[in-house]
Amino acid sequence: MGDAAFHRDGVELLVHVLAVAKQAILGLRALYFALAAILHRFAYLKYALALVLVFIGGKIIVAEMVGKIPSAVSLAVTFGLLAAGVLFSLWKTRDEAAKAG
Repeated sequence: MGDAAFHRDGVELLVHVLAVAKQAILGLRALYFALAAILHRFAYLKYALALVLVFIGGKIIVAEMVGKIPSAVSLAVTFGLLAAGVLFSLWKTRDEAAKAG
């Protein structure tokens, strides 16, 4: 009797997990299409990402010589670079958005 209860619970759990995975995939699909529609506006984001990689590489080199950089500083620099890249991209492509809309 106990094995049947575990089996039923396992099947219910599997059905629930599959339903949640399906909803997550559909949500990510919608997000993908929303981002694909405005991707042309983020023209300078790749440069911001390159600067983030340079910062991380520099952080590794500096950590060997000077010491560890605090996590809060690293997060602030990373967030600042990404935010600046997005904002600069949106600012530079504002004329394209005005013409299209």
